[in-house]
Amino acid sequence: MLNKDQLKELRRLSHNENAIVSVGKNGMTPTLLESFESALLAHNLVKVSIQKNSDITKEALIEEIEDRFGATTVSKVGRVVVFYRYSVKGRIKV
Repeated sequence: MLNKDQLKELRRLSHNENAIVSVGKNGMTPTLLESFESALLAHNLVKVSIQKNSDITKEALIEEIEDRFGATTVSKVGRVVVFYRYSVKGRIKV
């Protein structure tokens, strides 16, 4: 579990990051989940954007990602959600 200071630092770091994963009209496809897992392993901090034509809600996305990957939600603003999961090989560490 991340403490308050760690979450604050991750939010600060995520501000300059681009959205790596984008959820479109097809929703949570196996390909999208694989790309999210790859991004999580490489970066530790992954910004996900939900396109306007997507049927998935922000809450459903958060629940799915947290349950499936054990990632922590760092921030959720508008149609963008940022997740973090520690990995030794990841680029961002807190």
